[in-house]
Order: sequence, then C-alpha cells, then structure tokens
Amino acid sequence: MFGLNLSKPWQGAGDPEADKRIYCDCSGTFINRDGVLNEPLFDFLKAAKERGYDVVLVSSHPNLMQEMIEDALTQRGLAGDYFGAVQLKQNHVGHSCVFVFDDVEREQRGFKAQYALFPDDPRIARMTQQLEAGHSPSVVLRHNAA
Repeated sequence: MFGLNLSKPWQGAGDPEADKRIYCDCSGTFINRDGVLNEPLFDFLKAAKERGYDVVLVSSHPNLMQEMIEDALTQRGLAGDYFGAVQLKQNHVGHSCVFVFDDVEREQRGFKAQYALFPDDPRIARMTQQLEAGHSPSVVLRHNAA
C-alpha cells in the first residue's frame, strides 16, 4: 500500500504539534539530483503549509539540499526559504508527525508517523485536492485509499 500503515496505533496521537507536522526527506524524495522537484509532492506540501501545517524538510546533507531547493522554489516565484531551512535528518529521528515522505522503507525512516508514504505514491495529487477542499489528513487518506 505504498508505505501506508493504518494498522498500528499512532504514537503521536494527542500531541497537537505532531498533529500538524509533516516531515519530508529531500534527496530522492522532494528533489532529484538534477534539482527537479517532485511536482505532486511539492503541490501537497505547499497546500499543507498554506493550511497551517508545519512542513519540515530534512536531509543527511542539509546545506547541499538547501541550495538546490532554494533554486527550485525561486524558479516558481516563492522565497527560497518558503519551507524554512533544510534540517539535519538525524536531529529529528524519533519525533512524531502526521506525515512522513521518504524514499526508504518505513522501518528505516526513524520517524513516529501516523502516515508514511513514498514520494511516488499515486494518491498524492488526489490528497492535495482533498486538502485544498479543507479536509484533514485522515480524511484525505480515507478518501484516497488505494
């Protein structure tokens, strides 16, 4: 199911900050080596940020990724730091969030996420539409089950 696991209880339940936090890995997930953004994921993260979610971009190489992401965002007319500074991934391991997007297996991600998705999940574009319509993340995924 594209890395989505609804069978386990969510460790962040009841934490209001975790309920509004989204972690997204940069390299191979949000942006490729050529500096090309994952458009469906970009649209989702932008819609989430506009609706008050805390979008945290993480990487094992934050300085390199920051430069690439700044270039890609400014090409779209956004501030290079629209999503904030890319943060060192290891500093957030073990933290709770509602979503995590990463191109590695769930067990290797290290986040306590309600929903863990791969960057090529075909539901991301539909999730963006649902989010733009004002639905919460749990409703978004319930309406977009594979």
